[in-house]
Amino acid sequence: MSAVERFSKSGRLRRADLRMSDERLRRYQQAAALEEISFSAFALRALDAATEEAFRHHRTITLSEEGMRAFVDDLLNPGEPGERLKRYAQMHRDMVSGQ
Repeated sequence: MSAVERFSKSGRLRRADLRMSDERLRRYQQAAALEEISFSAFALRALDAATEEAFRHHRTITLSEEGMRAFVDDLLNPGEPGERLKRYAQMHRDMVSGQ
């Protein structure tokens, strides 16, 4: 994470409070010490990883094998356009040609 990424628009670092059991805090602090980084750096690294995983999970479409086959089939063999699409295509052609 760059120095710029750590600062808010106002140029100040922001604080977030976490509440956890003594045992959990001690384990996290021990893990940070093993990595030879501060608890804050350790927590931010873990939060960054969890954030990227959440974004990746919600941006990924997972299809069953049957769904994948249907999707590929539709791409390779598109059906005829419906009446509404034909109407909009004609409207577009009319607008582009200046009529």
